[in-house]
Amino acid sequence: MESGDNAADHPLDQSLACEGDLALEWRDRHEPFTAAELERLNAANERALRLLTVLEEHHADAGEEPASGSDLARLEFKVNLVLELIGGWLAQQRHQPAPVPARLSARAVQWRFPAGAAPAGALGEVILYLHAALPCPLQLPAVMHSAGEVVEARFDGLSETLVTLLEKTVFRRHRRQVALSRPSRESAVGPSSR
Repeated sequence: MESGDNAADHPLDQSLACEGDLALEWRDRHEPFTAAELERLNAANERALRLLTVLEEHHADAGEEPASGSDLARLEFKVNLVLELIGGWLAQQRHQPAPVPARLSARAVQWRFPAGAAPAGALGEVILYLHAALPCPLQLPAVMHSAGEVVEARFDGLSETLVTLLEKTVFRRHRRQVALSRPSRESAVGPSSR
């Protein structure tokens, strides 16, 4: 980083990010989003991230229907299951781009992009599929920043609520990556003797 750079110039270097294969695409836009369009997109993205949280909690608690507990817990389990099934069916009905290695934060996303496909400063939106069963992708208004083969789209016009939900999503995924990268206790100690 050059001495004249500051944190605002490199949002992915200055915030928590997760890395992995993400299904995403860039859509060019010839004019900025209007305030009404931003409000609509922010509301839809907030709903999608709340649904994603429910789906990921369901997978974290994966397994069987609660054997004991309240009727409310069993009902919640069944509703989550139906949401996942419907989301999976909808995912099969729409085209999703192939996942590519990417780095995501609440402020930007970096990935490999065909050379010359979107110049630096181009307006557009990042279409981001975060879960196979999520019925709708995130549509994040962004400005393209190019860096050779790897490009960075910086999100623009996101509501504070949406940024907070994205931060929580990135944190959960980052925490999961860290947990998966740690050797299990058995492999660290060695196989148990029988």
